[in-house]
Amino acid sequence: MIVVAATLFLSSSSWSPMMTTVQAFSSTGPPFDQCDSKESYYATLLAQSSDPSQWSKSDISALITETHRTVLPNVAATTDELDILDALRALWPGQNSSNATEEMVHVIYRDIDFPSNIANTQLGWEREDLWPRYRGWDLPDDEEIWTDVHSKAPADATVRTRKKGLFFGLCGTVEHADACFQPATSETAATTETDGKIWAPPDRYKGDVARALFYTAARYHASLNLTLVDCPPFAPYDFGYLTELLKWHEQDPVSDEEMTRNDVACADWQGNRNPFVDYPTELVPLFYPDGPDTIVTSTLTYSRCTAPTPSPTATRVACNDLEAGDVPIFLLNSQEPDQVVMFPLVDIPVGVEYLYLTDSPWDGQKFLNTEGTMQFQIPAEGLPAGVVFGLGGDSPLASAWTQMSDKGNAFDVQTSGDNLFVYCLDGDDLPNFLFGFSNNGPWLDSGLTADEYGSRHSALPAPLALAGSVFLSPGDNCVYVGPLDRTMEKEALQETMINPEYFDCINNTRFQLASQGQGTPSAATTISTTAAMIAATATTMVGGFLLTTLVWVMGM
Repeated sequence: MIVVAATLFLSSSSWSPMMTTVQAFSSTGPPFDQCDSKESYYATLLAQSSDPSQWSKSDISALITETHRTVLPNVAATTDELDILDALRALWPGQNSSNATEEMVHVIYRDIDFPSNIANTQLGWEREDLWPRYRGWDLPDDEEIWTDVHSKAPADATVRTRKKGLFFGLCGTVEHADACFQPATSETAATTETDGKIWAPPDRYKGDVARALFYTAARYHASLNLTLVDCPPFAPYDFGYLTELLKWHEQDPVSDEEMTRNDVACADWQGNRNPFVDYPTELVPLFYPDGPDTIVTSTLTYSRCTAPTPSPTATRVACNDLEAGDVPIFLLNSQEPDQVVMFPLVDIPVGVEYLYLTDSPWDGQKFLNTEGTMQFQIPAEGLPAGVVFGLGGDSPLASAWTQMSDKGNAFDVQTSGDNLFVYCLDGDDLPNFLFGFSNNGPWLDSGLTADEYGSRHSALPAPLALAGSVFLSPGDNCVYVGPLDRTMEKEALQETMINPEYFDCINNTRFQLASQGQGTPSAATTISTTAAMIAATATTMVGGFLLTTLVWVMGM
């Protein structure tokens, strides 16, 4: 018998459209030609007409697509490779702090400079998708939209958790003005605002955001059908609000800063330009000839709409406050009976109501419901961080699970390997993904058919790409065995729990979860001295924080 223990601390013509991966650039000059002037870049269109308002929309979209000559990686694979974060540092530079050696990046919603090296952490800055991933794209990392520099900006990670996929707009658009918070959060710039249904960036970046979204719609409408709209019903690829974006475009004209960003994005990073920055007065009316709409008096409805205009992110519920990686899976026994054990790293309030566990595949837009889904009811007192719970076997709170009869077939983890997801439902009844677990090797690409995914494979939902998923080599039963210490913060712990090196998977032998407060397992004589000492300190208070030791017994 083997004991495994882990201690957790909770707190167009001449163009060459070939795509490349960006390497470190030479100092002798920019890598892309025909980016030095508008006249050079738009030469083929200017040859048709010297008036950009007479150009064809399809020709404009084709140009910015064909000249998108580099796809940046999301995360650099080697030290001499550049990624989207490097591009954002260059395109949104901050002023150096008093420490001249510290490079800064300017984060959009707070409108401040931020240390550029603190990136992709929950206390740092991240790539902000101005057109949210949930609104029509959820593609593998090597697709153009994922790292398109014209549709990204740096943003503070803590602010992004509040903004998420909210439509852009102003208070009083789709919710009564008395629900408004200005600034949007205690950290954001004074002219930001939100009412839980919309989000407004700082005044000096409202036009920048609008023109970035005009570009995104023009660049990706043909391939992804991305569309800016005002009126419901909202398709998965719709985003808005168009009226407010058109107003922001007028109120906040193109600045020197924005034009410089466009120049550098073309010359140094991607090879294409944002035409709405280059020809704002000609091209915005060309693409959006109806102009801004108006709200009908005493309603929250645009005049061109036949129904009220609440956005698809209108209602904020407790589930919205949970994040990817908050409810990791620590143990899986796929041999009957199925057992899946989870360990929340944050408090889960009763207002969340339910958590869901499914082995149905995700195709990039939806669950295919070819497998099963289980529903877990949150206890009346909520689930404190650090309380183990799970499905099946001797898992705590196992009786709180019920089979969802309207979600495909029966839940049944495949012994030859499977994919599992933990999620809750947000205010729009859409999944807010909390963890993804595969003991069947790497995730598959999005957009496949149910037959291609079968019963054991899935695409990885985009929100889980950075901090909320792990894939392991096939094995019947898997358990987390990562080295942890008492000083680990939640974010550091999450990093270890998505590292395959910290899991053991075996066949034909189940892991048994030993209950707390019961001392060492019954076959204590076979446990090593070190393991016994760990098991003996199952619950300890250190600096006011509860450390909980999880002990698994592998029975022979």
